[in-house]
Amino acid sequence: NLCSSAMPDIDVARLRCYAFRYADLFEAYCGNSLASCDYAGLKAFHEKHGRAEKRIMRCASSDVACYAMRNPDLSAAWCGGATATGDASQCEWAALLQHYADAGRAEGRPYGCEGDDVRCYVTRYPDLLDGGYCGGSLDRCDWRALREHWEASGEQE
Repeated sequence: NLCSSAMPDIDVARLRCYAFRYADLFEAYCGNSLASCDYAGLKAFHEKHGRAEKRIMRCASSDVACYAMRNPDLSAAWCGGATATGDASQCEWAALLQHYADAGRAEGRPYGCEGDDVRCYVTRYPDLLDGGYCGGSLDRCDWRALREHWEASGEQE
């Protein structure tokens, strides 16, 4: 039905991830519960403000992959442990974001790719800063690639 006000499932799934990712939106549009989410309001917010603020409205992304990488118990539970090898393709993205919204944020679990450990690592080794990871500037770093490099070999250096 072209006039139906119901949004396609794909939009609702993406909007759930969007809400989980941002505490202010989860509280304002969902009252911290999916059962009471105002998906139309959340979508309108994204169209009016979220895009301009560069807020991410998808489930799979590098910051969520790094959340799994930095929390081995979550990697084991929702990625089959594959993030230890840099492979996040099997992750259950929405479940990871829901964990972050429900518990991870409050527990202070590390989220995203950039962190003090990787920032220190890249500044300690100029070849990483000047090479293919950052192009000579911390502002241009590929934090996910650096996080993967750190996890694979950096911690041993």
